Amino acid sequence: ELSAESQKFGVNSEGLMEVEKVKSAAGVQKTEKPEKQGSCICQEQYKDLVWGGKVSCEFRKKVVQICSELWGESRKMEMASGLMAVMNVETSGSFKAQQLEGWNSTKDPKKMTIKDFWKEGNRKSSRAIGLIQFTQDALQNNLKEYKSNPKLSVEERFDELNKLKLEYAQMGEIKQLDKVKKYFESQKNNIKSPEDIYLSVFAPIGVGKNDDFILYQKNDNPQNNKEKTSNKNYNANKSVDEENNNDKKIQRREILGRYNISFSRGSGNKPKTFNCKNAITIPESSPPKSTKWHDPVDNPMLCLYTQNGNYRPRYNVFGTVRKERSNHNHQGIDFLALPGSNAYACVDAYVEFISIQSGYGNVICLKVKDPKEFLKRKKDFSLQYSNMGEIQSGSGFSFNGDFYLFYAHLQEVEKSLKAKQEVSCGTIIGKNGTSGYGQTKDPHLHFEIRSSATGGGLTNRCHPGIFVYYKDENTMSQKEKDYQKEIAQKFWD
Repeated sequence: ELSAESQKFGVNSEGLMEVEKVKSAAGVQKTEKPEKQGSCICQEQYKDLVWGGKVSCEFRKKVVQICSELWGESRKMEMASGLMAVMNVETSGSFKAQQLEGWNSTKDPKKMTIKDFWKEGNRKSSRAIGLIQFTQDALQNNLKEYKSNPKLSVEERFDELNKLKLEYAQMGEIKQLDKVKKYFESQKNNIKSPEDIYLSVFAPIGVGKNDDFILYQKNDNPQNNKEKTSNKNYNANKSVDEENNNDKKIQRREILGRYNISFSRGSGNKPKTFNCKNAITIPESSPPKSTKWHDPVDNPMLCLYTQNGNYRPRYNVFGTVRKERSNHNHQGIDFLALPGSNAYACVDAYVEFISIQSGYGNVICLKVKDPKEFLKRKKDFSLQYSNMGEIQSGSGFSFNGDFYLFYAHLQEVEKSLKAKQEVSCGTIIGKNGTSGYGQTKDPHLHFEIRSSATGGGLTNRCHPGIFVYYKDENTMSQKEKDYQKEIAQKFWD
């Protein structure tokens, strides 16, 4: 039986949202002109991001994505605002990849050299760089990208370090944000609050501690290396103590003073303009009305969650998007489809094969009857996650020739169907299910478009979004997002 929540969202006994049912009695629809979407995802989801008004939509989306992957979907905005407040402090408000330690202005990164990292002209020195002011310690111990070579002279070792920092300065903000994520990955479980993000960058010893915890203190007669190190760090941050009670101790709450000021000021600098570079705008024009078409599932929506119930929409699009796995490839697109719901022939076609495949379960592949008519569905398609591996097509794919539609994870294939049999547009060719992987929190139809019936990896395949109008996280209604969230609360089989 359906839960009260499902009924609230307008879901019928077949697991379909009633407001989205196909109106045609035969199940074949003429393509209707989709509603134009004029705003980007930032306007709906990221409008409250602290300091969001200082950066681009792409920057905002990247920061929130990083925080979702590090600390979970439920805390992404809280932690993202904290990270933005940290980067504002560390870059003196520039939010630039080339921001140098101690400089209030930034240089054109193309004109920078390793000499820009020298402190007061001293070759044996190195300024911190970037969004969280990457230091030698961070590059060596957190990111594992620098290793001092004892065979080189001291000057040469600093040259090598500064060459790496120059790369950071010249890589741009979006790419450097990947380095920011990598910095926090090894310590993410210890970071419990936005304030801990700041401590992780500025004074790691204070992560997870209470506000009275003493980070550094001045020892008049240091007796050991620990006290000497404490003196060194105290002297480097002496102004913090002087701004407070000047008791020769620097406590966690005192260090957080600058962070708190940054967060407060950033709350008044939230986004006001929205112009996503990669946001999908649904085309105003539709394919010719003569084109017969039926979506592979009713109301096609991108699955927002993973098999284990993690919010990760880019995991379910086409390309090398599954970075968390040893095999990064995802060969099609995953459309939300509850077990027992219908899978349809999109166009008139012939059954190419029906089989059971490892990882895919029950599958059916259709050969498009009229490739030229099928091409009328082709549209300009903007990638949503191009910086995370989403691509338009794999090697070998061709728009000149035959097309094959591949359906996987079916509960069952329609028993009357056989190889070489002709099927009409809108024919129910099977019931969706979870075959091939068993239980899942993201029940879906795996759908591929190929230019050859076979081929490994991404070969001979294209992004189904080139032909299928579907809803993603940018174009879904809040009701549809809530519906998917409810579905991801349990395992389906």
